[in-house]
Amino acid sequence: EFAGPQKNSKLNEGPICFSMDGKRVYYTRDFEGKKGEVGADGMTHLGIFTATVKGDKWVDEKELSINNKEYSVGHPVISNSGKYLIFSSDKPGGKGGTDIYRAKILEDGDVGEVENLPGEVNTKGNELFPSIGSNNELYSSSNGHESFGGLDVFMAVVKADVYLRVVNVGFPVN
Repeated sequence: EFAGPQKNSKLNEGPICFSMDGKRVYYTRDFEGKKGEVGADGMTHLGIFTATVKGDKWVDEKELSINNKEYSVGHPVISNSGKYLIFSSDKPGGKGGTDIYRAKILEDGDVGEVENLPGEVNTKGNELFPSIGSNNELYSSSNGHESFGGLDVFMAVVKADVYLRVVNVGFPVN
């Protein structure tokens, strides 16, 4: 059972991550679908929200500036250096359906300019659910790399700030 601050609402809340010091949280949530929050496609999309953790409360909750009602932004994870927020999005201009992106984390908890994750991770398919390992390797799901079928889990290593050598983690995970 989860002990500590909890943030549940009537909305779909999904993947979550905390800063190394535990003082900031980033999480995925559906927009409410109210007038003005539905995209031109009629869909209610995902966004990333952040808050400061104070004791057992989340305070100063805010929506990240990268959110957009026209596409989804979600599945946040913080790089081990604490420098970048890495996430997935189906924003226009990517390599495929859903790509993995990163943006520098700013002092106030928001993020700066978004860039497609450098390297070989993104394809014309869908890349989702990024996660960072203890050696800075990136794990994500993809249906655009050679797979056993569906969204297989892949790993990429980072060299000079570029994610390379994307490999399927194989059986028994996939």
